[in-house]
Amino acid sequence: ELKKQLFGKKFLLVLDDVWNENYSRWSELSCPFGAGAAGSKIVVTTRNLVVAERMGADPVYQLKELSDDDCLDFTRHQSLKEVGEQIVIKCGGLPLAAKTLGGLLRGRDDPRDWEFVLKTDIWNLRDSDILPALRLKQCFAYSSLFPKDYEFQDEEIILLWTAEGFLDQEYNGRKMEDLGREFVRELHSRSLFQQSSYDASRFVMHDLINDLARWAAGEICFRMEDTLAGENRQKFSESLRHFSYICGEYDGEKRLKSICDVEHLRTFLPMELSHFDENYLAWSVLQMLLNHLPRLRVFSLCGYRNIFNLPNEIGNLKHLRCLNLSRT
Repeated sequence: ELKKQLFGKKFLLVLDDVWNENYSRWSELSCPFGAGAAGSKIVVTTRNLVVAERMGADPVYQLKELSDDDCLDFTRHQSLKEVGEQIVIKCGGLPLAAKTLGGLLRGRDDPRDWEFVLKTDIWNLRDSDILPALRLKQCFAYSSLFPKDYEFQDEEIILLWTAEGFLDQEYNGRKMEDLGREFVRELHSRSLFQQSSYDASRFVMHDLINDLARWAAGEICFRMEDTLAGENRQKFSESLRHFSYICGEYDGEKRLKSICDVEHLRTFLPMELSHFDENYLAWSVLQMLLNHLPRLRVFSLCGYRNIFNLPNEIGNLKHLRCLNLSRT
């Protein structure tokens, strides 16, 4: 139908923020476009050079970093110009860093706030100190375990934060759930979490913010997205503590054996992209996980339809604080 509509017509198609690297999918999508008239154009934006190559983009324009003067527009404050210029240097020409800093400092006239942002090195995000406070570092970085476009309720992320002990240090007589909601509100107020356009009770992270969270997490968190067995060759950092992956149709030893080498792992979190998928986990993998990952605090088997009971090895998880067996 699309091919009929485009036949003989000149068109301009803009595909924004493309991430798919699968050439076959692009080939299928582009099939109708050949019917257009000569002179038709397709403009693609992406942060992944491989995507541009797969799509046959010619020419490829690589955007350069912003100049210091351009970055200064986001943080311009006449009485704090000197410290503002020093903060801009930490942006490294990154638009997202400059924008986040601008939102953080907007309306703040106290020089101590600006000096704090300038001098703090607790975030050390590739030399861009762009997040509001130390107490949000772990919570924000942990959200990098969620896949892009994944929609979540505040209860889901708060439960995980609580299980990992991120809220314990701030307890001081308050309920940890209330503190968690405050953290969610703070992240939402700074546009790091956005309200879902489909369900007002859920939140989602913009793709760029999701990248920023992974950036903040460094080697502490890792999200494995490819469902192909080839990922079993993944070499994991010794610093890795929190691990998530997108469920495959059948997840066996070829895919998950290597994660068992990370004996200090605290989070094992399979993620479902659709509740309608039929996902299965090999029983041998389940036993292997329980035998080799004794320090787990969060252990989820959510979405694996073949899990009807747990082996006795579940008793090995002495530190377990969250066990998710929903949709099993």
